[in-house]
Amino acid sequence: MNTIQAVVSNGKIEITVPSEIRDGETVSVLVIGHSAAEVAMSDEEVARTLKAMDEFNAAFPVQESGEDLSQAARTAGDLEKKAFAETADKLKRMFD
Repeated sequence: MNTIQAVVSNGKIEITVPSEIRDGETVSVLVIGHSAAEVAMSDEEVARTLKAMDEFNAAFPVQESGEDLSQAARTAGDLEKKAFAETADKLKRMFD
């Protein structure tokens, strides 16, 4: 799926940048976030977001003076490798 930015002008959707879509081709449009109700997060989404923020803060703590920045970088790299491996495993299981 490709994402293309467009604007609505006089009730018509107009793509603002060149695209490979041919004239007359039918496309589906998904409108995202125009009202507060559409943007509002459920309690579950808020909880997941806060949890993710806590995990991020644990992985990338604020450095106090004298702390070893290279250790923080190694920790961040290890967490990123672990997340990548988990995602790769999930994808592999989907296609097996």
